[in-house]
Amino acid sequence: MAHAAVPHRLGPRISFIEVQEPSDHIVIPEASGDDEGATTGLGRDLAVEVIDYTTDDKAETLARALQRPCVVRASHGSRKVRLFHDDGLRALEVTDEIEVSDGRFSIAVVASGEGCLEGDFGSQPIRRGETFALPASMPFRVRAGREPVRVIRCLGPAAE
Repeated sequence: MAHAAVPHRLGPRISFIEVQEPSDHIVIPEASGDDEGATTGLGRDLAVEVIDYTTDDKAETLARALQRPCVVRASHGSRKVRLFHDDGLRALEVTDEIEVSDGRFSIAVVASGEGCLEGDFGSQPIRRGETFALPASMPFRVRAGREPVRVIRCLGPAAE
């Protein structure tokens, strides 16, 4: 998970899903040539000021990146997996079906496979590449289709 304002780099075999607000500015400090595109129109001088170079040290960043996923719940070959220690990112790895009623708002990205999302709203087919928002008040079920489905949930804050 890339933290806001902290420079990050994708290296060999490293990828992540980034959820952004429509108003987020993306600054690409290592870009050459197109300053307008690399700084979303902010200009290079202003753009580099938005980067926080003190937030994380290398050891902490590396420890986060190397943390092993933790299975939160498993049943009938499907499982919920916590991907980071801060509980903000979960994967639903579904071979049959799995129910979710944790009361957490989430933005969900279908990372692989196909299936359907079911709830009080009915049944909605889902497939790789689709993104959707799920309100905290709506329990739902994910069912695998002809192949297993993997859904990444970017969770909102837990209710207190």
